[in-house]
Amino acid sequence: APLKSLSYPQILLLFEAYSVFFLPLAQFSVMPRVATSLICFLALMSVQSAQSAVVPPPAGASWMDLFNGTIMQLVIAALILNVFIHAIAFNWKDEDLAQTVNLEMRYGWAMVSVVTVVVSAMASYGVGLRELSLVNQAGIWVSSFGYMYWTTQRHTEKVQKQQQQQQQQQQQQ
Repeated sequence: APLKSLSYPQILLLFEAYSVFFLPLAQFSVMPRVATSLICFLALMSVQSAQSAVVPPPAGASWMDLFNGTIMQLVIAALILNVFIHAIAFNWKDEDLAQTVNLEMRYGWAMVSVVTVVVSAMASYGVGLRELSLVNQAGIWVSSFGYMYWTTQRHTEKVQKQQQQQQQQQQQQ
């Protein structure tokens, strides 16, 4: 029961952070999407702080440290990816790509979250905490920033293709 009371609030906050990808991607929803992400991050910090006050400090690294770190990094990654989607839509003025990325995040980010939480759960089966922590961190950040890089490349290719089409049209006139 104590494990449930400590981990369930964090899982719920992780779902809440994930929910931003289901909110509309429009100018009027920028604030609700970003605020939801930030509130999840702040609430998670509060939950983890309260948890630290209740649970006696371990002698070394514990499964709960791994779990807390994984959840925190997933929430931060969702916040960063959410802001990235808004940058695509409103700074780059590429709403089609932003809608595509938002849809891809509904599946991709959920998959990364499930995999990293399952990897965290493997710690109870004797796998080293340090190694699992590194695997989780690498999985979260390599997939997040790799995806952002790939999306940037997609946007660049799209802009280049549009410029080439404009040049061809000008040459035809």
